Amino acid sequence: MLLRQANKPVYPPQLKSIRQLTWLLENFTIHSPTHQSRRVMCTFPAWISTQNIGASRNLFSFILGLGIFFWCTPLFASSLPSPPFYLNNKGLAVIRTPAGETIFAEVADTAEEQSRGLMFRTTMAPDHGMLFTFHELDYWTFWMKNTKMPLDIIWLDQDGRIVHIEHNVPICQRTDNGCPRYRPRVKALSVLELRAGQAKKFHLRPGAQLSIQLP
Repeated sequence: MLLRQANKPVYPPQLKSIRQLTWLLENFTIHSPTHQSRRVMCTFPAWISTQNIGASRNLFSFILGLGIFFWCTPLFASSLPSPPFYLNNKGLAVIRTPAGETIFAEVADTAEEQSRGLMFRTTMAPDHGMLFTFHELDYWTFWMKNTKMPLDIIWLDQDGRIVHIEHNVPICQRTDNGCPRYRPRVKALSVLELRAGQAKKFHLRPGAQLSIQLP
């Protein structure tokens, strides 16, 4: 993933009543880079009345809140979008190698997507990857914090020509910010991450030019 200064996490306010929990579940919205936002709607039993729950019934409110949560969980799960790598390649960049092979890549073009990268993913199809696109040439620096699988990291110039490759970059198990940094020798405009070993299988090397068709 792209190395950026981490933002201070923002946590939701403490739920002080079952009414707040109900509102949260009724108005929860899912955002995905490859999907339109979806609102999860939960239908509650008619006998639930939050107005009748007094402040002194904290235990009952907690138990009822858990019940509402598990009541809505199946609906919530069914409304989640499929992982981007299993959408029949729709919404992915199509990258052609000099040998004529095809790579399908999820596009990370926002600061949030670039900072998250492939964090916490444990598997990826051999012909898939993630393409980081930027608005200017720079020495874009990457690291492997919270990344659960080794990767090949490939830097490209404005013409899609490979300017630098880091092969088989290992995962980093450190919990602080001491993970190794990886950067190109020359400025790049985009970066392609593949499963470790795929760069060699695709015969990719510095100087090779890729044809990139963005979604």
